[in-house]
Amino acid sequence: MPEVIHVEKLWQLGPATGQWLAGKPAENCALVFYERPALSYYLSRWGHSFRGHVEIDLSDTFQAGLLTKTTAWLRAEKERPGSRDDLLFEILHHPAWQLDLQEIDHLALQFYQTRSSTVFHAFLRSQNRLESAGKMSIREAVMQLSVWQKEENISAAMAHFFAKEEKGIRKKIWEALARGEERLTLAAEESEAVEIRFRECPGRQNVLHIFPDAGCAGHDCIVRDRALFKPRIPLLPEEWMRHSLKKYRLSVSHLNSFLHCPLSFYFETVIRAPGRKSAAMAFGSAVHGALEEIFRIMLRGKSGTFPGEAVLLQAFEAAMQRQRSFFPDEQHYLDKLCYGKESLSNYYKRKEAGWKRVVSIERRIQARIDEVPIHGFLDKIEFDYFDADIIDYKTGQISGNTQRFAAPGKAGEEFPFEHSKGGNYWRQAVFYHLLIAHDPSTRWKPRKVIFDYIEKQKNGLSEICIIPDREDKEFVAGQIRSVYASIQNGVFDRGCGRAGCHWCRFAVESGYPVSMEQGETL
Repeated sequence: MPEVIHVEKLWQLGPATGQWLAGKPAENCALVFYERPALSYYLSRWGHSFRGHVEIDLSDTFQAGLLTKTTAWLRAEKERPGSRDDLLFEILHHPAWQLDLQEIDHLALQFYQTRSSTVFHAFLRSQNRLESAGKMSIREAVMQLSVWQKEENISAAMAHFFAKEEKGIRKKIWEALARGEERLTLAAEESEAVEIRFRECPGRQNVLHIFPDAGCAGHDCIVRDRALFKPRIPLLPEEWMRHSLKKYRLSVSHLNSFLHCPLSFYFETVIRAPGRKSAAMAFGSAVHGALEEIFRIMLRGKSGTFPGEAVLLQAFEAAMQRQRSFFPDEQHYLDKLCYGKESLSNYYKRKEAGWKRVVSIERRIQARIDEVPIHGFLDKIEFDYFDADIIDYKTGQISGNTQRFAAPGKAGEEFPFEHSKGGNYWRQAVFYHLLIAHDPSTRWKPRKVIFDYIEKQKNGLSEICIIPDREDKEFVAGQIRSVYASIQNGVFDRGCGRAGCHWCRFAVESGYPVSMEQGETL
């Protein structure tokens, strides 16, 4: 009886089919695709040899993804140099270049540490000593990108370039992209290879049906459990990582990142891969900045009065202006500016009368838990003598994200991570509670953590209050000790394998020598 797998994201195709094919004679196996993007992506990325006669959409291929990403980066670099360094980092990791990826990672770390240039592209071009284990040095690759900036048809020029370096299926795909074709028919008769079909079921002994994640209604098949395939990559040399983590202090954002995916922690915190601030993050920063400003004005004054709604909105507009470059276009910026003013106006009217005047804002606190150094920036702390209530501003909606506030065992079974380890916001509340309680420089006694939502909520709530108990604090303290020990021991080479994980996808799609470990079944 044929089997079927559900693949949520295209990058999972290789690990999923690879596990199914393991130990089976290739000539008796067939893969039947029911979604053309999955077929196109699979053949362009993993289709080394096959039997069959199939047509693929070139726009869905792994190679077309590189062309699209490079064109986007070249456009952004021309408009605002350095605004999409994150794209350049990903572009250079594409297997088509055959570059030394660990050297790129090391350079990203150097770029962050030295800040000798504000633009990653310029920094790489200045590295005259760069060599590569592959056919091209990193500097040469960056220079080649600059050459394409001047081409009238960037995609065709790139496709011609890479077609010279490839062979087999990949060479045919590059050549078709260079010609500007939309579809390509691939025919191969490899006697000992896997047979590939599109919506046809051959009479083979071993047949695997590959469906979109929506399911396979109407087909007589065995549905296999969806399992996690965790990518594992080689890390930078130990001395480089030790230098990166020198004097390291654990924050709650790093704790959350590591618990969700150690590989994400590695890219974002250890090697400091260039990141991009999203429009949502920029909007949140502007809101936080405006609220911080009116509390600073109140604290500087002698009467303990707030400067008024108009000053809040002016501060928000000034903060949004500083974040302007992170919005995709002018209309999006103006829409969020208008929306933010309306939200803050309503928030001010609703909250101002109840605001406490004895507060500390944007407070950085450092502490130790069992010799583990931790730190955090708290938006606001309200005091009642030595009793301290922690306020954390949030934008967005509570509804649909309630699992983030759940303690372990309280989230629904449909959220396996939150059910076993607790939600991010719950952990943030407990972490802040521990942070103040272990701060040796004060006598403050933390009481509760309030997540204060700025925007009008669909469910009618405006805030969520969490009062951690002893069991909560012991649980998170255990997570802190465990994660810190793993960080110090360099145990962050394995990804989480979840479909929505950016860095797991990146690891699988890049040229790293990735090994896949099967994790728990979902």
